[in-house]
Amino acid sequence: MLKFLHNNNGPGAANFELSQTTLFVSGVVLPEQYYKTEKLPPTFVLATTYCGPLKTHLRDLIATNKNILLKLLMFCKNFNGGYDAPDDEIYAFLKKHSYHSNFNSRCNFISKQDTQNEKALKNEIEDYIDSAQTQGAFKGLSAMQIRKLIQRHIMACGDKYAWALKPCKKNWREWLEIVRVYITYQLLKITGLALVGALVAPLVLTIAALFGYKYNLTLCLSGCIPLVFIGIVLGNLMTLKTKTATRPPDSRIKELAATQLNPVLNEMTAAAPLKRGFLRPHLYAFILRVLGLVSSITSKIPTVSNIRWLVIDNKKRLVFLSCFSNTTDFYVRDFIVGDTAKGVNFMFTHGQGFPDAKWMFKTKGIISDPEGYMHAVHTGQHVTELWYAHEKLLTADIINKNRKIRNGLFKWMTEEDAREWLKLL
Repeated sequence: MLKFLHNNNGPGAANFELSQTTLFVSGVVLPEQYYKTEKLPPTFVLATTYCGPLKTHLRDLIATNKNILLKLLMFCKNFNGGYDAPDDEIYAFLKKHSYHSNFNSRCNFISKQDTQNEKALKNEIEDYIDSAQTQGAFKGLSAMQIRKLIQRHIMACGDKYAWALKPCKKNWREWLEIVRVYITYQLLKITGLALVGALVAPLVLTIAALFGYKYNLTLCLSGCIPLVFIGIVLGNLMTLKTKTATRPPDSRIKELAATQLNPVLNEMTAAAPLKRGFLRPHLYAFILRVLGLVSSITSKIPTVSNIRWLVIDNKKRLVFLSCFSNTTDFYVRDFIVGDTAKGVNFMFTHGQGFPDAKWMFKTKGIISDPEGYMHAVHTGQHVTELWYAHEKLLTADIINKNRKIRNGLFKWMTEEDAREWLKLL
């Protein structure tokens, strides 16, 4: 049904192009899976990547794609609105079922309209350069002189590129996000140091008391209880041995590969129940939430446009969604390169079928068992039947490069700066 709704061009079809806040959409039905002995029901996941506030995005999504939303939500538990549901009821349902996630995008704060405008600007400049070079207009000119001619051409286009006459400045939301991330990161460092001090101090005092120093030994030992408790919990999680996924049938791998045929951008959704461990779901969900607060400084994988991890089904199922360039097999192997593997080790090691990582992130795991990691990815991967990307032929690198072209067009530059700017074209 999702595929029908996406491909159909009738009035009930998805048309996310009309939504100015919507950049990416993924819709997939996760199958029934087991967490320990508990059956996790089939779950519909609708994930959107958007620009601006969530409230504005949801209202925009409802205004432009109400029919498709109703056709999807009518199958969801506790949605009783039917085809005539008012906008406020749809909004309330979507807002209530929104999940926090560890999300990262490599082209933050660049809207759909900005992306389209800056792509058109780059094409206009490149067409002008091609025409001018054919006529020999740039012969013997310096980089600054060539850039001056490009500026005159853009200004001669009139209102069409009037928006490009000034660099794109950060809006207040972007500055607020930068400040928020910085303050949150510093607070997390301070909190971490304070926590380590609070846990280590009782242990140091206990050792000192045992060697004759005048401290209350009972008080010191009681202060070590939290440290012992945390050690037991982490030790249990780190030493717990689980079975790594085996290679799925070739027919399944071929089925998944057939969905990765877009020439530039592709999408993947993978899901797996969390591994056993009473505190694991709570610990994993908490750390994901903390990492989500500093998402702007998380690792940057070159082929990623956007990426997210979240837990659903009462913190019992891990879901991973991403839009990227290349195909899944090449893309997910980027996670094994360099320091990126340590962070991704933690993200994946908690999912059933993924290799166990020592200390939950440092060694082993996907680093020492890349084939087991790939088997787990293929086992947990599901066909994303409803997918939309606002620019399927533009990678995050190209979008960011187009922004640099725009911002550098009328910016003060030296001859060397101008030469570097021209290399972007």
